[in-house]
Amino acid sequence: MKLSIFVISIATACLCKAEADVARLLAGNQTVYLRVNLETRNGVDIRARTMPKQLIEKTEREGKQVRPTRGTNYVISFWALEANGSFKNSERYNYGTEKSDTWPMSYRDLDEAFAVIPPAAQWKYDGALIVGDVRFRVRILSADDEVSGGRKGEIEIAWLRNDQPVYFYLCDVVPYGTKPEEPMATAAASRVGAGASASDRPIGFPAFDRDHTIALGPGQSVILARGQTARVPFGTAVIQSGPGGKAVTINGQKNTVNAGAGVIVSVPVDASGPADNLVIVK
Repeated sequence: MKLSIFVISIATACLCKAEADVARLLAGNQTVYLRVNLETRNGVDIRARTMPKQLIEKTEREGKQVRPTRGTNYVISFWALEANGSFKNSERYNYGTEKSDTWPMSYRDLDEAFAVIPPAAQWKYDGALIVGDVRFRVRILSADDEVSGGRKGEIEIAWLRNDQPVYFYLCDVVPYGTKPEEPMATAAASRVGAGASASDRPIGFPAFDRDHTIALGPGQSVILARGQTARVPFGTAVIQSGPGGKAVTINGQKNTVNAGAGVIVSVPVDASGPADNLVIVK
């Protein structure tokens, strides 16, 4: 009986420490950047809220991905939980040839990139992470999890419906001073470490300029928020998110396409010519 009580006490102490670590991470004292390593469905496909179901099915049939997946860089996704309460996210689709076990951007690079991205919602933590009107359960995994696919040490963020998890985001915290070439396994060991150092942005990684404009090349894609613009070449696909979203292909040069927030702008890998077409989200 005493042994059972002892084991329960240890388990309770570990749980309390994990909860305290989450509360400290999300205290709002500083901006937290999360790299999403993996998204998994648990009864509901949240991606289908912002992308046409037909596009998801077509892309996955082609062996590509529409959500972050381990071992691929088809989708590189970051969340920003800013100290001022703003929630932002940024994704790049079908980007380049960087190894999947490296950070595409450092903490300082993310500061610069997210500075020009408008907030998507407000966030707070009250025992659960609340983003806009969505409630998430947040855990630091003490062991691999078969349901979510999370790995020991990852941040598991579960989208809740009726207090039940229906979709998972498995994340690592971007530590201060992480260099692009530093392996994630090493960086994750100091998830909320202190100290800052400069690093160079990986060559070819697109970024928004001060006018909230991004230039995309062959094989690169982005989701645009309100107030952002993409410069793209001939042949680019513009796909409006949401159920029944329309898709158009830009033919020719020096065209301007006005689109709604959440539009997916995707440049084919065989695109050529100057990026002189504009996709504008007002």
